[in-house]
Amino acid sequence: MKLPEILKDHPLFYGFTEDIITHILESFCFIQKSYTKDEFIILEGDPVHSIGLILTGSILMEKVDHSGNHYIFNELEEFELFAEPFIGNYIQSSSVNYKAKTDCNILLFHYKSIALPSIKYYNSYVRFTENLMYLLALKTRSLLTKIEILSQKSLRERIMSFLHILQTHQTLNEFDVRCKYINKALNKSLKDTSITQKDGGIYVPFNHTELAEYLCVNRSALVRELGRMRTEHLIEYNQNVFYIL
Repeated sequence: MKLPEILKDHPLFYGFTEDIITHILESFCFIQKSYTKDEFIILEGDPVHSIGLILTGSILMEKVDHSGNHYIFNELEEFELFAEPFIGNYIQSSSVNYKAKTDCNILLFHYKSIALPSIKYYNSYVRFTENLMYLLALKTRSLLTKIEILSQKSLRERIMSFLHILQTHQTLNEFDVRCKYINKALNKSLKDTSITQKDGGIYVPFNHTELAEYLCVNRSALVRELGRMRTEHLIEYNQNVFYIL
């Protein structure tokens, strides 16, 4: 399958034909690269000249502090953007490492090397820029949502905040930083969400381990607290479907 055909359903290329996508890829200096597992893509302190788009595999955004402690900020998967926090009018240095968690293929978008568009493609360039800004805004809103949840003082309050926010949005792409834009998991999640909405259920797109990582808590503590909340008739749940009682 050719690259324009793969990308045509991605939000960054929304509304484009394959011919226009081909032109965009050439004009905006997209470069395709491959990395092996545990290979660094961007190191802390490296100047960031481009945004990355993951085609296959997954990468980690991580940090090592002055004491040698290692932190994983996020796991980024297929069709997610990365390194976008460091773009701007001036070249900035990365404050984190981006490392391949698995063998992966990525597209590097050299946003500072955009050629002047011809009249024929001007509207396409405008739309591409709007799509990019939308995706950046989407990730910012997701980050604000997570800050709101993590600002809660107790684990129980984090869980309830998480469920209330998810109940309000009921869409992954407005809630989860790690949203997978076009893969089957997202399509299934959105389908399941429409079913659970009918009986007041809330579809949670994480298993217990993933939810614990999202809430920045110990998995065992999360399971215990969910059990207590069920016993106290605050919530009920069956696999990924939760109910606030």
